[in-house]
Formats: sequence, structure tokens, C-alpha cells
Amino acid sequence: MKPITLIPSQINLNPHKLAYLLSSFLLYAISFPAQARQPIVISDIQLVTQVQDSSDSTEIIPLEWINFSPYTQPGQNPNHNSVIPESQIIALLDSIRPYTKGIRTFGTQNGLEHAPRLAKERGLNVIVGIWIGRNDSINQIQIANGIAIAKAGYADRLIVGSEVLLRRDVSPAQLIAYLQQVKDSCPDIPVSTADVYSALIAHPEVLEVCDFIAPNIYPFWEGIEVECAMQRFHQAYLSVLAVADGKEIFISESGWKTGGAAQGEAIPSLEHAIQYNRELLAWAQALDIEVNIFEAFDEPWKQPNDDGWGVFNNQGSLKPGMDTLFKPFDTIDSTWLCKAHDSIGSDTLIIDYLPPIGSFSFVEGHSDPQISCDYVIATYIKVRNGWWTKPTFAQPTVPILCNGKWRVDYTTGGSDRQASEICIFLIPATYDPPRSSGRSSIPSDIYQHALSWKCIQRYQLDTVEVVTSADTICSGDSVRLTASGGTNYRWSTGEMTPSVQVAPLWTQSYKVEITDGMGGGAILSKTIVVLRPPYARVIAFPTYVCAGESSTLTVLGDGTYLWSTGDTTESIVVVPDTTTSYAVTVTDSLGCASTVSREINVKPLPSIAISGELNICQGESTRLTASGGIGYEWSSGERTPNITIAPDETTTYTVTSRGSNGCEHTVSETVVVHPLPEVALDGARDTFYNGYTDSIFYMGIPRGGYYSFPNIDTVESDTVFNPAKLPAGTHLLKYTYTDPLTGCTHSDSVEIIIMDGVYVGIDDTHYPSVTLFPNPSHGEVWIVFDQMPDQVHYRIVDAMGRLISTGQSRSKEIHLYGLPRGIFLLTLSGRNLFVTKKIKVD
Repeated sequence: MKPITLIPSQINLNPHKLAYLLSSFLLYAISFPAQARQPIVISDIQLVTQVQDSSDSTEIIPLEWINFSPYTQPGQNPNHNSVIPESQIIALLDSIRPYTKGIRTFGTQNGLEHAPRLAKERGLNVIVGIWIGRNDSINQIQIANGIAIAKAGYADRLIVGSEVLLRRDVSPAQLIAYLQQVKDSCPDIPVSTADVYSALIAHPEVLEVCDFIAPNIYPFWEGIEVECAMQRFHQAYLSVLAVADGKEIFISESGWKTGGAAQGEAIPSLEHAIQYNRELLAWAQALDIEVNIFEAFDEPWKQPNDDGWGVFNNQGSLKPGMDTLFKPFDTIDSTWLCKAHDSIGSDTLIIDYLPPIGSFSFVEGHSDPQISCDYVIATYIKVRNGWWTKPTFAQPTVPILCNGKWRVDYTTGGSDRQASEICIFLIPATYDPPRSSGRSSIPSDIYQHALSWKCIQRYQLDTVEVVTSADTICSGDSVRLTASGGTNYRWSTGEMTPSVQVAPLWTQSYKVEITDGMGGGAILSKTIVVLRPPYARVIAFPTYVCAGESSTLTVLGDGTYLWSTGDTTESIVVVPDTTTSYAVTVTDSLGCASTVSREINVKPLPSIAISGELNICQGESTRLTASGGIGYEWSSGERTPNITIAPDETTTYTVTSRGSNGCEHTVSETVVVHPLPEVALDGARDTFYNGYTDSIFYMGIPRGGYYSFPNIDTVESDTVFNPAKLPAGTHLLKYTYTDPLTGCTHSDSVEIIIMDGVYVGIDDTHYPSVTLFPNPSHGEVWIVFDQMPDQVHYRIVDAMGRLISTGQSRSKEIHLYGLPRGIFLLTLSGRNLFVTKKIKVD
């Protein structure tokens, strides 16, 4: 049997504390039967006053161990068999590697089987956790994987099951069988199971097969305020030490929440978590015991009730102030030991909470004024007709915490929770109370030594009830439960009010202990049925589209539908401009709803452009160039970047090209074809005389063009036609006009005869003679010839040279009517006839 060695390691105590330290361990030693007592060795003790750390030190002192569970991303849940990617495990391990020497895992499936190897590759020690549940087939897979990991050299310890006894997933006998199976396969690796310390104490047959003892100790879950948490932790440790039979005690889990709901007087906060974990590490260093902090990371799947344990947040960043956990201790204060008081005064024993019959809750109370060092609590319960020592024969008393509070687990036996009477005694710590194992009465000796004592009979309250705002809810909804009939209420949620609001994720029963403060009580339970949300899934085709393309989304699931677009149909067609997530809510016939979404990814279109001259004149051509894509196809059929076109009329040309992402884009440009201007030369007269040098003719329509003689190089173009510049003979006369609006140019040509001689000007008449009346007129004019002419051509233009009217006649009279107001030039031409006259219309 191993000796118990007290190694306060830098603990500095005043004489009173030193005396108490020695006496507490002596008391602890004599509390066991003689055959179970172990030698106690007390090492050298140096004096210290308080916990101090090297705040200015940048040195990182890594933890020995930290619990590692990688379900850090929203939606990841071990209860849903979420598979954790290896890359995520690597990132999480890398984030904690500077801060710990080792990790403990919680399973060997769904990606967790890779964690031991990856941790070893990073120089970390590994405790491989083999998860044990209620399915033996899955348990065997977990065990086989764990054994394989250990044989590959990736395990320093093996823990088979986590709080299996607490959850009653398997029987103690089955757990022992699993432990033995692993031990037989891995004889060189220490094997144990991890559970709450009270469950381990209650099952010594399980401890017997373990190579080391791995208790989970959480003062937080016991509702202990942080100031006294380490004292309660140490009490729990001593209770485990009493049954360890000399085996190593490895604290597999302990920690404090940084957020969430309070548990009794345990308040979650970052400040309290730092304080508790810091004091826990000091305890571990002082007593030379390995502690595994719970836990490395926050895990969103535990929300809203059980998240916030992480030293790091779920993104892998150290929480503010948690860096102090990795600084060295200069001195250590033994916060786990009780505090001495200079004066005690009159002592009063007060019972704050007496659980109802059938409850596993602790009896709770306090001393007034506060005393903790020199006194302890002894408890006896009456079951049927016998009295029994509690908590156990080996531990007949419980200490008083630093705040004067105490708690007694009175249900360590099979029928203890049915006790009809409970007696509590406040006794000196040096007094060893008599044990009772079914005696008909409490040993009288304790009454002689007790400073105070109280006995309370328990009875059943009948007029109690729990009502709910709803017995059946949809997942995600909340419900209010209200209890009545007592003065004190303790819910299984940890709340102590008559009414609680809960939002269970699955069908769940809620218990409430109702007491009247005088021994009466009842335990009621109410089951809230949680309806599963309807099945819903969105499929999309396609999920990747080019801008401007459509995708069809269809929801799978029965019920009514409401899309984020406002549609209520089973399928919708969407044409998103950018990558967009579309959500749909499916509501079943019971009113429960599920909301799911699907993202449609939109690929951008290539930036295609058409360049070139887009305004041309009739008969011209232009060159269009496409750019910005890969491969081109024109509406004209060409498949080259450049095309040359000569449309007869205004035409729109399109080109289609694709981008590097495969998306096609079609753009268009319109080539405007401007018509050529209507250009004409008055061809009624073909003979001119060059006798007069000042004879000028305007034969081209519209005005504003220029005249040229293509076959006479010596005559330059001019804006007027002057026969005097031309030699006698037959020449080609060309008139060219450019439209100032469109820039388009057109021309007309006639052959003319130039004769030497005198030119007859305006109002000179060649045979036959012409009479024009009335002139001025009001729009009606008669043209009369003195004799029947050959065919006569007439032409009327306005002052701007715009054609007003034209025609021909073989009559001696020509009747013109409907002329607008203005001054016009009338030209009459024919055989041996060329006359110009002015017409004025008022």
C-alpha cells in the first residue's frame, strides 16, 4: 500500500493553519478502519500567505492536460454523428499546442480517430477516450478503434467511457467487461473510466479493475460559490482518496463556465472561471496531482445550457485573461483548506434545504456565525426502523465550507432517499462520531459532544401541482412550467423559482422538488412533448449559373411553403444578379416549421464590347471588332473578332462570346445606314452659250453642292455653273452634294453642249413666246404660249433651291394652283425653248 504524501510545495502557513493542516490529515487518516489506514508522510513546509503569479512574465507554462473536443463550428454535434474534418482538428491542435502538454479525446469515430495521431505529430501526449453509449455494436467499434490507436503508439492512457455510470448507459458489470477487454488488448497502457466522483465511490467494483482513478469533480454543478469551490473540490478529492486503495488519482475533468445560467450559487463568468482554474492548478501543483482542465474550446452544440467551459472560444482564440493560467506561481495559497476564525461566539445550526422524500439532492445548511475550521457536520438518517451514518461509514462527517455552508449527500445507500427522518449535528472536528448501521436509535454519545443538533421528520405534501402553458410544443418553441403548493422550489434546470421557462430541443421531462421548509415535500415531473420539425430540404438545378440565367429550386417536404422571395409554391424559378441564398419555411399540419436554405452561385458574365464606325452612308462598308471574351460568333455568321460589313439599311449586329468561367454573353450594336441625299441636275436644257462671261446658272438640286467637269482637267470645281469658263463642245457636267446632317455625299451628271455665242438670260424668250398671269398671284397661275409648243417641261423651285413642283405638257396653256406663299423660280424648257421667270405668291 502506498503512503499518502502531503506535498504542500511552497505552502506557507501561520501556526494555526499549520496545526489545522496536520490535524485534518490525522483526522482523515483515523476516519478509516485500521486495516485501510495508510502511512502519512508530510514533506517540508515553507510559509506562504497567498496565491501569486509572475504577472510580468512572458513565459508560458503549459498545462499538463486539457480536454479536447473539436465540435466547435455551428451545426457540428456528436449526437448527430457530425464528421469533423482533419483540417479542423489540425487547426485546433495548432492553436492550443503552446499551452498544453497533452490532450484527452472523447471518441474514436467521425474524425476523432485522427486526433491522437495528429496530436502526437505535434509533440503532445494523448489520453484516448473511448466513448461508451447504449448501443453495444457502436461501443465495440469505438473499442476496436481505440485499441488500434493505442497499438499504433498514439495513446499514453486509455479512458473507457465518460460518465457512463452517471447516465446509466450500461450496467457496472458491462462497463467492467469493456474495461477488461481493453486492458487485455493493451496491457502496457494504463486503462480507466471517467465519471463523477460520487458514481465512482458508489461502485468500488468498477474502481477495482481500473489502473488509475479518474474522477470528474465539478463544484460548479454542486452550486458552490467560487470562493469556496476549491474547498469543496478538495473534500470531494479526499472522499475519492478514501476508496482509491493507493491507486493514482487523475482528475479527468474540472473547470468553471464563463457564461450561461447559474447553478445554485455558482455564477458563471470569465472572472470566476479564471479564479477557479487558477486555484485548481495551484492545488495540482501543491499536491503533485495531474489535473485535466475542462475544456479547451467552447462548443456551440451545447447551447444554451452547457456551453462556455472553454479556455479558448470556438474560433480557437484564448479568452481574455485566460493567459494567466499559463503563468508560473511564485507562491501558492492553500485555498482548498478551511479558514481559521479568531472567535466563534455562539454557534447555531441552520438547515437551509431538506430534500423531499425520494430526492437525491443534498441536505444543505449553514452555521451562524460562520465557522469552518474547528467544526464539522455529522448526519444520521432513519430508513424504516433503523438509523444510518451518512454520507458513509468511511466518511461520517462533512466539512463546513469557507462561507459557513455545508452539504450532505444522504443518499449513498440503496433506500436512503426514502428516509423518514434526518438528524444533523454540529460537532467539533476533533470528535469522531459513533457510526450507526441500522440501530434503533442514534448513539447517545453524539448528543454529549454536539454544539447544536436538529432532527426533522419528512412527510409527503399532497396539495402540489405543476401546470404548463403547453404540454406539446414544436422544436425551438418555449413553454412555461409553474409549480405550486410549497414555499421552496428546485427544478431540474437548476432554477429555484415557482415558474421556469424552458425550450427543450426534444421531448423532455422536468422535475421539481417542492418543500414547505418544515419537512414536507414532493417531487413532481412534467413531460413536455417536443414535435420534430418537418423534414425539409432544398434542391436546386443548377446551383451555379451565369448572370442572367435561371435556376429552379424545389423544396422536399410535406406542408405549406413560404420562400424568402414571397412565393408559396413547391418550386420557384429565380434569376439572381449576384450569389444569393434562398430560404424556405415548411410548416406541417401541426404548425411546426423548418427553415432551410440553398445558395445559388452566380458567375459574372464576360465584359464583351463591339467597337468600330457605327454610322455609315448607303453603299459604304465598316469594320466591327469584338473584344473581352474567348471565341466570337456574329449574327452575320462570322467566327472571327473582326468583320467587315456593308449593309443596305440600318442593321443590328450581335456577337456572342464566353469568359474563362464558361459563361456566354451576347452584346449588340446597331450600324445606322444613312440614305444618300437626292441630288439632281436640271437636264431640260442641254445647250448653253459662252458668249457672256457673267452668265451664272444654278442647275443642281439641292443647293449647296459643287459643279465639276470630270473630262476637263483645266476647269476647277465650283459652287456655281458658269458656261463662260468652258470651251465649245460636248462636256459631262457633274453636280455633287453632301448632306450636312449625315455627312453622306451623292452626285448627278448630264451631258451639255457649249456653243460659242451670246447667252440669253432671265426673261429672254426663245420661240415660242410665253405669257404668265396673274403674277403676283394668290397661289393660282396660268402659263400661256402664243402657239402650240412641242413637249414642254416645267420646274418650280423656291428661293432655297428646293423643288416645289415639276411636270410636262403639250398644251398651249398650263394651269398651276395651290402654290404656297413665297418667291419661286419657274423654268420652262423644250425644243428651241428655255425660259426662266419669277413667280410671287402673296
